[in-house]
Amino acid sequence: MGKEPGGACSSATATTQRRSQRRPGAVGALARGIDQSQLAGAFHDIRDAFATPEDINDSPQTAPSKRLAVHYPPYDKVLHGSIAALDIGLPVIRDACPLFDGWLSTLEALGPSEA
Repeated sequence: MGKEPGGACSSATATTQRRSQRRPGAVGALARGIDQSQLAGAFHDIRDAFATPEDINDSPQTAPSKRLAVHYPPYDKVLHGSIAALDIGLPVIRDACPLFDGWLSTLEALGPSEA
């Protein structure tokens, strides 16, 4: 947690620090991808509540697509998720998602197939 000038820890300060460290492109890409830029703040709040994007997916009832649909009911995870992923880019996704990065690294280590 962050320290206030007087030395006291503050969750508000920690939240402010997290928000200042946001990568504006990643979560903003989703809001732009669905043409709903005004939802970027709500999407940032969802993301900021978890250590990594992978941690958001903690149950079928609260999966990322369900959380997003609360703010944007026509959300289609295949369509809109693909648009956002293309905009964000694989290096940023790999950096933010260590389990996904590990899985891709394992696949890459297998080398090309010889068909």
